Amino acid sequence: MYVADKSRYQGQLADQERFMRKQDHKQKSGRLKKLIKGLEESLSQSAMSIVPNSVVSLFAKPSNTKTLISSILRTAKRKL
Repeated sequence: MYVADKSRYQGQLADQERFMRKQDHKQKSGRLKKLIKGLEESLSQSAMSIVPNSVVSLFAKPSNTKTLISSILRTAKRKL
């Protein structure tokens, strides 16, 4: 659910820029970016509940954590 919502909000950011006044888009994009950030944090927490922090820290550099979390979530979805 979080992944679908995040994708939808990111799509709205990209699509609506062409059709809105700059000021309106700036305000709306600020709200959407906050929502996206919150969803990313929720996704990270969900991934950490699947794979404990100690395992993630063993195999991931800080710069690769986001990629690792995405991979874990894809794997978890396939298993559900």
